[in-house]
Amino acid sequence: MPLSREKKGTVLGELEKKFASAKAILFTHSTNISVEKMRELRKSLKGADTEYVVVKKSLLGIALGKANIGTDGIDIAATRGTIGVAIASGDEVAATRTLALFAKIKENETFKLFGGVYEKKPATLADIALLAKASTKNDLVSGLLRQLNAPIAKVVYAVKAIADTKQAAG
Repeated sequence: MPLSREKKGTVLGELEKKFASAKAILFTHSTNISVEKMRELRKSLKGADTEYVVVKKSLLGIALGKANIGTDGIDIAATRGTIGVAIASGDEVAATRTLALFAKIKENETFKLFGGVYEKKPATLADIALLAKASTKNDLVSGLLRQLNAPIAKVVYAVKAIADTKQAAG
């Protein structure tokens, strides 16, 4: 069913606002994905502070243009099937990983990532694949904290061992 001019204006305004504050925008296309599977995807993306919307190609192109987001090398108009847009306002690596894992599941073989924009710069599929394999920000921070905590923990264990030996001898 065609959208009214008023509804198109509302959709454009919302998309432009979301694109302006997004850390990453990922483009997908799919055919024959069940509604239940799409609900699962949206639910898992919500945990990564990412919104997933299905948008008409023409409206998507206009919204990206109004938000001054370049999509060099990403041919949205030539893409077949339904265009889905994941708008990550949180951890962009977690969003990328979630979409990549969803695309790898056998039942979702018609679901494909075909481009993305990170910090308003276009990303190739190779860039997206690298980000999907990268550790999340939380994983990196926790690893750093473990590394910083390790020497202190060794000192604590050494002092405790000395205290235990003195207590056993005394």
